[in-house]
Amino acid sequence: MKAQIFIFSFLMVIFSACDKIIPDLPRDNPLDNNGSPNPNDKKLIFSSYEVICKYDSGAITYSEEKTVKHGDRIFLQITVKNTGGANLSGVRATITTSSSLAQVTTLPSGKYVKLTEGSESNDYINASSTGFATITDGQNYMSAPNYNAYAIEFKVSSIAVAGNQIPFILNMTDNSGGSWSETFNVIVN
Repeated sequence: MKAQIFIFSFLMVIFSACDKIIPDLPRDNPLDNNGSPNPNDKKLIFSSYEVICKYDSGAITYSEEKTVKHGDRIFLQITVKNTGGANLSGVRATITTSSSLAQVTTLPSGKYVKLTEGSESNDYINASSTGFATITDGQNYMSAPNYNAYAIEFKVSSIAVAGNQIPFILNMTDNSGGSWSETFNVIVN
């Protein structure tokens, strides 16, 4: 027992000496000394998706039902989160899939996916804030049939079955050269 106490005491002396000998070195830490996001850290991540509206297979009127089924034409909204400490501006995105379970509708010429916070006319996502997607040419905005903003339109294959996951890749850039790539899956019901 005395030997264990001696070893423990000896180790405590060594560890406390190390604190004085080895200075606090900078570390690759996304948080600053106060536990807040580093103001120079830029990080944008996928947050969620939501079916804004859809056309059921063969339907001529849209539905606001949130399920994804084979044959449906889906208007999908996505949200992203700026988890870094830096405000981002001019954030643009492309959303693609290589899955045979979905066919992405090509954007009209001159249109692009813009990620923004607040309203469609804003061109930023502040630090620790959430942004949503809208399709625009810089002046005019596209909307789904129910007049809501959306990020992507795609048709679900007729061979898709409940439980299938359709993988999408979200590539994002901002006007200061930042780039991020995220993946997400849309589940067929």
